[in-house]
Amino acid sequence: MHAAGPASVPGSVDDPVGDLRNCVLPLLNVLDAVRRARIGARVLFVSSAAVYGNPPRLPVDEDTPPNPISPYGFHKWMGERLLEEYWRVYGVRGCSLRVFSAYGPGLRRQVLWDLAQRMLSGSVVELMGTGEQTRDFVHACDVARGVAVVADHAALEAETYNLATGTETPIADLARQLAAALGRDVRIAFTGCDRPGDPVRWCADIRRLRRLGYAPRIALAAGVVQYARWVRRVLAPEAERVA
Repeated sequence: MHAAGPASVPGSVDDPVGDLRNCVLPLLNVLDAVRRARIGARVLFVSSAAVYGNPPRLPVDEDTPPNPISPYGFHKWMGERLLEEYWRVYGVRGCSLRVFSAYGPGLRRQVLWDLAQRMLSGSVVELMGTGEQTRDFVHACDVARGVAVVADHAALEAETYNLATGTETPIADLARQLAAALGRDVRIAFTGCDRPGDPVRWCADIRRLRRLGYAPRIALAAGVVQYARWVRRVLAPEAERVA
C-alpha cells in the first residue's frame, strides 16, 4: 500500500521539482523492486482526485480524461501511468485509488485542521475563495474500508477507483458545521480569491468501487463532530495557554 509522498497542492506549486522527486520516484522504486523480486506482490497506489482538475461534469467518474491544474495533480497522474507501465510490460499487479478530500482524527493538515486552528484562536476566520467551492469529504475510516475492498476484490490490472462518498459539500457549509461542533461563535469571511492549483467543485461517482462491495458509512455531519471532539482535546489546552 503505497501512500508515501507530499500532500500539499500549494507546496507543489512552490516546489514542483521537489514534489516530483518525492511523489513519483518513490513509487517507481517500489514498482521496480516488486518487478525484480518476482514475489507477486500487488501494489495499491494512493492517487488523488487532483488528477481531474476542474472536471467538465459532476459527479466525475474514472473514465473522465485527467486534466490536472497543479504539479501535485500532474505527479499523481504520472504515478498512475507508471503503475500501468509496470502492469502492461512486466505484469506487476496493482491499481490506483483516487482519494478525494480525506479527513479524520489525527490528521494535522488540510482544510478541517486549518479551520479548527483558526476557530479556536480567534473570532474571525478568513478563507480563500467564495465559500461556494465544493469538495467530496471522505472519512479516514471509509478510506481504509475502500482500500480493504480493493485489496480483496479488485482485478488489479492498473485500473483506477474513485475513493469518496459521492456527496458534494460547499466549503462554507463545512465551516459552519465545524464551528457548531466546536461550540465557537465565529464570523467566517471569504477573500473571493482562488488559490493556484485548487479546483472549483468536486463530487465523485463511486459506482465502480460500489460494485466491489464498498459503501461509505460515516456521514460528514457525524465525522465533523468526531473530528471536533478530537481537535478540542489537542488544541484547546494550547489555546488556553496562549490566552
